[in-house]
Amino acid sequence: MLDQAHIHQIIVADETGMASLFPTLKHKLTAEEVEFVSLVYCIQSTNYHFQPEIEILQKHFPHRLVVFFQQPTYSDKHYLVREVLEAIINSNTSVVVEAILSATPELRFEAETELHFLGIQNISFQEQYFLNQ
Repeated sequence: MLDQAHIHQIIVADETGMASLFPTLKHKLTAEEVEFVSLVYCIQSTNYHFQPEIEILQKHFPHRLVVFFQQPTYSDKHYLVREVLEAIINSNTSVVVEAILSATPELRFEAETELHFLGIQNISFQEQYFLNQ
């Protein structure tokens, strides 16, 4: 039987998506079955939503949470998540990898496509409770 205490949870969110995903992030960090959480947070600037909260979580869970901040390229406001997702998957040591996505349709599509390419099939989508402004 598969040991459920070895799940690596990958979360991909933009700033609007983080508003909906933040409670899920906290729950995953305290869940017994989740060993490690990688957060790919696509932000517009260095002054981002949930900055104090994420900094606190990083201090509380230094061995369970790694945050990758992705800013858009200057040319087309497009986030490059391929490289960071490849690094996360290539360095994974957990038995099971799951992903949750909450972002714009374009970013969700890009992340989902890359995760499927890397062999990750267990992907869920968090409904966004707030609209992009």
